[in-house]
Amino acid sequence: MVRRSTPNDWKPGLKDAAVEVLPLVQNTSHSFAPGWCTYASDFGDLPEVEFFCGGINTKLHTAAGLWRQGNLLHFGFEPAPAELNDNGRALLINAIVYISRFTEDRPIARTRSVFAGPVARARSSTISYLEHDDWH
Repeated sequence: MVRRSTPNDWKPGLKDAAVEVLPLVQNTSHSFAPGWCTYASDFGDLPEVEFFCGGINTKLHTAAGLWRQGNLLHFGFEPAPAELNDNGRALLINAIVYISRFTEDRPIARTRSVFAGPVARARSSTISYLEHDDWH
């Protein structure tokens, strides 16, 4: 485990100056992009959804970087497999092995690709945004 300064986006929910994280890369001095993550509030109430872990991101500390729905695995960490250390490779391999047993399940959440052009904000995301005290 290594200690990192608490990301600014996490400070509304975490008061600690630093957080402990498990490095997934060999070169911990290199700054990687935060990767892709999602919130349980966006579709966590749907069937066959499991959230496993998060990571350093520019979202809230509750965002998940590793999750599944049906047989869809989301491994949202940015580094390429060749850049992962033993922990990162084990996490990726174990996630693939785990998801491989869901041969009959199918994801049911459908969202438009962010690469297909502008995407409307999800209703739950809009409500969460409007309820935040610090948004204005």
